[in-house]
Amino acid sequence: MTFRLRWIRNTLFVRLMVGFWTIIAISFAFNALSFHVFSGSIREELIRYNTLNLANTANGYEKQLGLLNDLLDSFYFNGTLGGLDNRRSDGGVNFESINRVTEQFKAIADDYNLYVNDAFVYYKNSDSVINKTSLHTSRDMFETYYKSEAYPREFWSGQFGQDYHMKLHPSATFQTPRLDTSIAGSGVYFPLIVKSKLYSQAYMAAMLDASAMFEHLHLSVNDNFYIVDDEGRLYYSSSGLDREGLPLRFGEGGTHPLGGRYYFTHRSAATGLTYVNVIPFEHISRQMNSLRLVLIGLIALSAIVSLILSVPLSSKIRHPIDTILESLKHGRKANAADGGNDIHEFIQIRNGIDRMMDSMHRKDSLLRKYGYLDKLKDTNMNHKDVQRLIDTERPHFFLMFHIQYVDRPQSSAGWQRRSTFFLEFVNLNINETFPDSVTLQIEKDVIVSIAFPEDEGAEAAMLDKLHYLKQVFDHDKQHYRLTIAFHPQLRLPSEFSAAYREAADMIRKRKLNDETQIITDSSPVEEPYPLSPEEERQFMDSLLAGNEPNMVHAIVRSFERLRKLDAGEAQYKQFAHTIVSKVLLALMSNKIDTGELQPEHSPFEEIDSFVSPGQFEAFFDNLLGRAAAMMEEKRAQKDPIVDFVRDFIENRYGDDLYLDLIADKLNISPGYLRQYYKEKTGRSISDSVDDVRIRNAKRFLAESDWKVHEIAAKVGYRNANSFIRMFRRLTNMTPGEYRRGTATGAITDKPAIGGSPADG
Repeated sequence: MTFRLRWIRNTLFVRLMVGFWTIIAISFAFNALSFHVFSGSIREELIRYNTLNLANTANGYEKQLGLLNDLLDSFYFNGTLGGLDNRRSDGGVNFESINRVTEQFKAIADDYNLYVNDAFVYYKNSDSVINKTSLHTSRDMFETYYKSEAYPREFWSGQFGQDYHMKLHPSATFQTPRLDTSIAGSGVYFPLIVKSKLYSQAYMAAMLDASAMFEHLHLSVNDNFYIVDDEGRLYYSSSGLDREGLPLRFGEGGTHPLGGRYYFTHRSAATGLTYVNVIPFEHISRQMNSLRLVLIGLIALSAIVSLILSVPLSSKIRHPIDTILESLKHGRKANAADGGNDIHEFIQIRNGIDRMMDSMHRKDSLLRKYGYLDKLKDTNMNHKDVQRLIDTERPHFFLMFHIQYVDRPQSSAGWQRRSTFFLEFVNLNINETFPDSVTLQIEKDVIVSIAFPEDEGAEAAMLDKLHYLKQVFDHDKQHYRLTIAFHPQLRLPSEFSAAYREAADMIRKRKLNDETQIITDSSPVEEPYPLSPEEERQFMDSLLAGNEPNMVHAIVRSFERLRKLDAGEAQYKQFAHTIVSKVLLALMSNKIDTGELQPEHSPFEEIDSFVSPGQFEAFFDNLLGRAAAMMEEKRAQKDPIVDFVRDFIENRYGDDLYLDLIADKLNISPGYLRQYYKEKTGRSISDSVDDVRIRNAKRFLAESDWKVHEIAAKVGYRNANSFIRMFRRLTNMTPGEYRRGTATGAITDKPAIGGSPADG
């Protein structure tokens, strides 16, 4: 139990979780400490917040008043105020100018960003007013349309005597006219008057909508707001504020805690107005408590969310790492579905491991094949890393595929493509039935497969698969011939090399035809050679003599023997290769050009394409006929020196013949004679002497009862042992064996060359 707890504690998941929780705890402690440290300054922050809001509110009012001052001031400079004074020539009112002024005032009133309900000009001399609707008398204007107890008609006329440029007066309730001059109700407006010393007979004024200005310009979460001047007059108070008991004098701006309230003030030097926000103490406390609750909630929420996310995040990191470790442990690719992770770095690591695993698997597969090749060829490499990859415990089936191409590829690339096709096709099909099999190419035309059966009936399954391959490959038998060697017996791992040699021998049992053959017989291969040594010598004599019928008869008889022995394709071709080699060597030894016998390709390549005995017989009919003609043509070429030597040997073979004697007869040097005869005949003079002597000795052995030493003396050998050795070398038998063979009829060769024994 202790070990298991220690193991769990040391896992990546637990360590990640502990790490995350440690970070969360440190973060929580830091936030709690920060909250404790800064909670004391929350009150100051709230005061600073409300002070800033009030300053922004005051700036909004002041900017609005400055804008209206500039706008109304412009009327003094553009000649608009002279509209009422510009009388027509008949003394009537210039209504065109009045209409132009009313249109301008109407445009000002319609601009909702100016918060102006109406703008007007008051003419002192005519005691008349032009506003956004029309021309009015001052009585109608201030006692009917804009009537207020705080601002009677006398107030407006009395402003001509006041000395100021721009002045905002306290807000009051006014009756509000409609555009059709009917009375619409009441509104709270600031009277704003702008005067100019350049035009003392009139002044500009505007009725500012106090409620609209408060709604748009006041910035605070609390609506308790009012405006006072330096004299303590109340200019405006919000609707929810009780005016009774409001302090009206503050001096400079600032924060004034009075009577359970905070009075935030801001004084404007331009207008002399003081803007006041009233915040009850309990409101500040509520804000502080709300802020505390928000901070505590955020800290708690961050801790909870961090704890909740730490588990899936730890798992998200741990799972791909576990997948990577498993892939490394078991030597397989990391499955993307198992990884389930979209982290870029993990994807790169997983892809890198996949590439590494692919490379390792390819190398292991290659090393495994090298290991089996080592076992097959018995090279005893014995490298541990290679040996561990091969299976040395399970029994196996061994197969060999031998490919013989009919149309041979002209380039190495062509060989490579064909070899790759066969290898992949065989590997795919064998692996389909025996998944753990190994298929490798050990020669350019040889492929072997080692199949490990897993259940009963494996032999039948293998034969079914091989018959399927035969059907497939037989479709292309015009291009190649395939031989499959399969011994339907499980082999032990220690028999790799023996199984390879046995399969190679089984391949040699292929019969002469063009179909794919499956060889399952593993009995030893007999290697019959259809010509006896004596028959082979007779064949060579016939070749040297240019005797085509005798040569063809010997070959036909040899193929008949191979047919009776049920010889395989390998035996036919081996015999054919031997005969062709002997023919070519005999022609070349006689200085005959053999190029005519192989104008396009080698006769050996032609032999390899044969699939029936008839093809072999037709081939040799043609080859031997041409070879005999070439030899006969060579013999027909007379050479006095060669003819003299041959005649001299035929007539004097029983004498003591030596090179100096013959050279003396020709009156030439022995060295020149030796070289000349060799160049012309391809043989030495001593070889010709031995041939003639043994040929005559064979005749004496067959036709007389002389003893061996007597015959040896007759044919020129002074030592019987030398005669016997030479006879064996040229005939592969002793003189006694030859005599017995002719007596029993086993040997029918009876040379008719030279005289009788009595003549010797």
